[in-house]
Amino acid sequence: MRKKTRFRWIGAFLFWSVLLAVTIWGIWQFNELILKPDLTLLSFILKEREVTLLAPKALGFLLLLPLIPAVQYFTLNDFPLFQRILNGILRSLLLISLVIALVRPSISHFDAKMCVVYAVDVSESISAEVLLEANNVLQSALDSRGTNLFRLITFAARPEVIQVSQGTQIIPPLERHENGLSSDPSGALRLAYGLCPQDHLQRIVLMTDGNQNRGDLIAEAANAATFGVRLYTHEIDFEPAAEMLVRDLELPSDIELSEPFVMTAEVYSNRATSAHFSLQQNAFRDIRHRSVDLEQGINRIDMTVEVYEPGLRHFTFEIAPEEADRFEENNIFERTITVEGRPQVLYVEGESRSRSYLQRALSRERNDLANFDLEVRGSHGFPSSLEEMANFNMIILSDVNAQYISRSSMRNIERYVRDYGGGFIMAGGENSFGPGGFDNTPFEEISPVTFDMQRMREMPSLAIMLVIDRSGSMDGLKLEMAKEAARAVVDMLGPQDYVGIIAFDTVSQTVVRLQSATNRARIRSDIGRIGVGGGTDILPGLEEAYLALLARSARLKHVIVLTDGQAPWDGISDLTSAMRSDGMTVSSVAVGGEADRSLLEMIADIGGGRFYQTNSPSNIPQIFVQETSQVSRTNLVEEPFRARVTGRSQALRGIDWENSPYLLGYVSTQARSRARVLLETEHGDPLLAIWRQGLGQVAVWTSDVKNRWSVEWVRERIYPRFWAQLIRDMMRVESEEELAMTAEIHQGEARIRVNAISEEDRFIN
Repeated sequence: MRKKTRFRWIGAFLFWSVLLAVTIWGIWQFNELILKPDLTLLSFILKEREVTLLAPKALGFLLLLPLIPAVQYFTLNDFPLFQRILNGILRSLLLISLVIALVRPSISHFDAKMCVVYAVDVSESISAEVLLEANNVLQSALDSRGTNLFRLITFAARPEVIQVSQGTQIIPPLERHENGLSSDPSGALRLAYGLCPQDHLQRIVLMTDGNQNRGDLIAEAANAATFGVRLYTHEIDFEPAAEMLVRDLELPSDIELSEPFVMTAEVYSNRATSAHFSLQQNAFRDIRHRSVDLEQGINRIDMTVEVYEPGLRHFTFEIAPEEADRFEENNIFERTITVEGRPQVLYVEGESRSRSYLQRALSRERNDLANFDLEVRGSHGFPSSLEEMANFNMIILSDVNAQYISRSSMRNIERYVRDYGGGFIMAGGENSFGPGGFDNTPFEEISPVTFDMQRMREMPSLAIMLVIDRSGSMDGLKLEMAKEAARAVVDMLGPQDYVGIIAFDTVSQTVVRLQSATNRARIRSDIGRIGVGGGTDILPGLEEAYLALLARSARLKHVIVLTDGQAPWDGISDLTSAMRSDGMTVSSVAVGGEADRSLLEMIADIGGGRFYQTNSPSNIPQIFVQETSQVSRTNLVEEPFRARVTGRSQALRGIDWENSPYLLGYVSTQARSRARVLLETEHGDPLLAIWRQGLGQVAVWTSDVKNRWSVEWVRERIYPRFWAQLIRDMMRVESEEELAMTAEIHQGEARIRVNAISEEDRFIN
């Protein structure tokens, strides 16, 4: 019995050794051959649910199941057969439970919740019929949404969310956006990403004609896939409206004066049609309503054009189809070029009889130094637009009153000098600088001198009375401008001057008693208290002004009357005659068409003054300043003097200044600190002063250019030489250097890049 037990133990040892080796080999083979090394997940469907084993290699431990019955067989216990079978089943279940825990099973359940975002293009390229059909499509989608979420976006230049709540049953009508000429579908996609909850499948339906002019739809569509968003498009068949547009206007790079060249217009049309086109060069039409047949697609229209004047040439091409066109705004194309030629100089002279002196002196036949063309105009010929100014390399303004030049023209001359590099010379005369009413204007701002009234001590003082209408019809802007005019007069008077202000309706009221102009703060405060009254009667105001001036000693006594209405004539003629007899002068200002022009002209005629008519209340301050300057004239110095050289310039070369002819007068001004004074008077006042403003230069010649103060100059050789050299030194010089420039349109904005590089490969500042 002992020997039999010994053999059983030896057999059990051998069996267990072999079984353990086989089990280890089996687990290794299971991992190597059945479960690949790169297998990390194992999935299968169980009752419509996906089961995923996160650690499938643990299934190899199931190979231990055969060991359980083997252990049962070789065990030394003597349990009954039923008990041994139950023991084996329980052990097997325990092993299987452990393996299930080790493989880490995961069960997934899918609940398909969907959110659909509709992005609808409402730009102007989408017709009203298409928007109506899109509205029907959206209504059908809303009716069939079920439990899914519905979102709506409309877009043109920018996207907008249309609120559609879960309980909404009817889609609101699609409305166009304010800026409907642009279309940016990519912006609508970016907005759509954030409209759906994270636990919903997101779908975007894009409804557009594809005519985008902002953003990048292709790139944004590719970006949508990275967010797990599926993009769909819905196409609506429609017939596009007739449309035509001018895409470009091509010009040759080398255009010469009086040489014909071919200009090509590139026109797109979405259907074959006929049209008429016109071409305008600056203010003149070169081609009028010429017929042309257009094919569907891009058409090229050649035109033979000729340029007769140098400078900036602005071409405007316009085409008009014979049938209706959806967008008329894109039927016009403009292009501006610069045509080289002889430099152009504009000379504007206020006194028409005297413009021939400078014109003859600078003519080609008489002056070899004048390598430019001179155009002469009168007082009303000063350029009004910046475009017209840019055609000239130099502009000379001589003895022109400020009333002939608008404020916008004065502001344009500032841009002409600073931004366009033009030259500007302001010459003197009795209507220039301060006496001409240019105080506190853009002309004074860009000038190298100030136009302050620099009065000589021997000059007489001025006593001036302002008689201002304050009747009911003056209420509002008229009265406010009259107050501003009164303040401007006070500001320009000197310490030896006197000023008084009277307001009148049916009676007169002394607002400011006649007093020294040095009390500016008090006077300005009193002016502000002028209020509106009743009717209109000029006589009481004139009488009070007459009595005030009669009691004041002054070399110059003057009255300015302003009204906008009708007034009785009784007694005015006799009173004005008495004022004139007592050394007083009277000027009158009519505001608006309702003023009694005949009465006011009679007052100015008898009173020895001037009559002014204006329909714009904003002109009142300028008229008052001009009239005050006209009366005082205290910065006009009329005495012989010889110019003295105080600086160096090309304009002064070759002239014997020590023996130069005498000048007989000038306008007294003050040089600014940064100005270069090249010539001065014997009193030390500026005669010729220049400075640079931006890209251009500004100069003032405080004497005149004609036969009043320069009467001895116009007969000598100094006159043509000096003016030719000064103009040549001051005028805009066209650069021969060409700079590389690129331009591109990015999201509706023009980006222009200029590379200015010198011959030494360095950037030019």
